[in-house]
Amino acid sequence: MFRTLMAASVLLALGTPAAAQQSLWSSTLTAGQGELPNDDGTIDTAVGYLHLEGAGIEFGDLSDRDFELAGTTHYVRGLFQFEDGSMFLLFSPPADAEGMKSATLTLDGEDLVGAAAVIDMMDDQMAVAWPVTGFRWVDGQCIAVELTAPTPVPALPPAGLTLLALALAGAAMRVRRRTAATCAAHSARGSRGRST
Repeated sequence: MFRTLMAASVLLALGTPAAAQQSLWSSTLTAGQGELPNDDGTIDTAVGYLHLEGAGIEFGDLSDRDFELAGTTHYVRGLFQFEDGSMFLLFSPPADAEGMKSATLTLDGEDLVGAAAVIDMMDDQMAVAWPVTGFRWVDGQCIAVELTAPTPVPALPPAGLTLLALALAGAAMRVRRRTAATCAAHSARGSRGRST
């Protein structure tokens, strides 16, 4: 019984394993610099990639501009940052906001987790914004980009079922030991009876 409890304690301490990550999109960004007008007439400078054809705003380049998520192809419209370091990922059509919260955007090996992002739906686009980052891109810089999300993992049985399975396995081992001991005892008695 002690071994069963120890094994159960180890399983409970380990908990549920972290989900593996699957790559949704990878690209190389060549940063460009552009100006974005605000509603109040001021202008913000941004560095990265942004292509808003209808607004006449285009700067930077991406080697790959689309990814598939849940059977839908999404097109990256922008991946850029402002002078304050805030980072934006724009794509269309919008994806599931909860799904994006579990995603990770990796830029030159540094992760921006979706859980720390502010997600906004705008017309036919989704904007994922990280208010504060340590990045400071410059015009012409090349950045490796990858968007990942958890790979679905098979569910583990509930802890109660795991404990029950361990207890049953322990009981089965005890029964086998008793059976083996009983067989050995009968065998020993039987061999004594034949020799007399």
